[in-house]
Amino acid sequence: MRSGFRPSAVFAAALSAAAAGLVIHADATPPSQAADVQLQLGTMLSAEGRYIEALEAFQNALKTTDTSLQRNARAGVITSALRVAEFDMARREAESLVKIAPRDAGALSLYGDALWASGLFEEAEARYKDALALQSDLPRGLHGMARSLLARNQLDDAMVQAQAALRLSPRDLEIHHTVGAIYERMHRFEEAAVAYGNYVNLLPNKDTSEKAAWSRAEIRFLRSFAQRVPFQADPGTDDMVFTVDFRTVNEKVVVRARVNDSGPQDLSSTPAPRTRSSPRSPRVGLASRRSRTRSARASARRDCAACSSLASTRSNSGRSNCATCPSSSRARRCAICRPAKPKACRRCRSATR
Repeated sequence: MRSGFRPSAVFAAALSAAAAGLVIHADATPPSQAADVQLQLGTMLSAEGRYIEALEAFQNALKTTDTSLQRNARAGVITSALRVAEFDMARREAESLVKIAPRDAGALSLYGDALWASGLFEEAEARYKDALALQSDLPRGLHGMARSLLARNQLDDAMVQAQAALRLSPRDLEIHHTVGAIYERMHRFEEAAVAYGNYVNLLPNKDTSEKAAWSRAEIRFLRSFAQRVPFQADPGTDDMVFTVDFRTVNEKVVVRARVNDSGPQDLSSTPAPRTRSSPRSPRVGLASRRSRTRSARASARRDCAACSSLASTRSNSGRSNCATCPSSSRARRCAICRPAKPKACRRCRSATR
């Protein structure tokens, strides 16, 4: 009979128990042995994708006075904080790490990652350059420059940096994802799908991870193009004029179309924002009649009962036949939210009551 326990989980539990015992019997500043155990525990939890627990373990390891262990623990805090979207914490710890080790290329690269996550892209690029000036073959520094070049749409240079980082660190899942993003921007969708597949395979919990599910959906979408080149038209169609059927629903232009190999579906545009004009004095003549006509039309409109969009009840599109008799009744549904089953009119509803 096979046991349901995983060796890594058992070892993590043993490390947790040992770490808890060491912390209980330690003073306010734990000895280096306790910090080392917490550091190992955080590294193992991070490898399993349990980033919140890993962050707590790395923070416990920070309480040591050993500068070497403290630097490693702070780097773990930064990495785990970035994984759980604690960007302010990651930036603070990265600034502290750079103050401790201003000539450490890895610390500068982590600082660049924290700045990038905070939206400070130019400052992050400067830190990546500083890190590469100290160590030209730093994988995370090369990866940071690849992301920066991708953001500037310098795709060829970005791919060179990303492939160099990938050769130095083939197990870094973020580099694979960046390579996939560059290939996608190049419209080389099959290569992008392969890179995203490598990213999924390196995820700690790829069977249950939401990131894996999103990436698999992206892979299916990219491979649906097959060998077709996007945005490429047949030869001789540049000067041709095509007529496309459309309809307007609630100030939206709705077109029936297919996306890749999917079935026909409605694609709508963004409605124009409604603006309220400033009050004006009434005018006589044609302008006055037009304003009264607009007021009458506005009063005849009311919100759809399903989606609260403004649906006209004066047009035939706002009516539906009664389910019992052939008379028509107001459905109070717009053209999109109108149910397929027609409603009964008042006369038939009162008769059934």
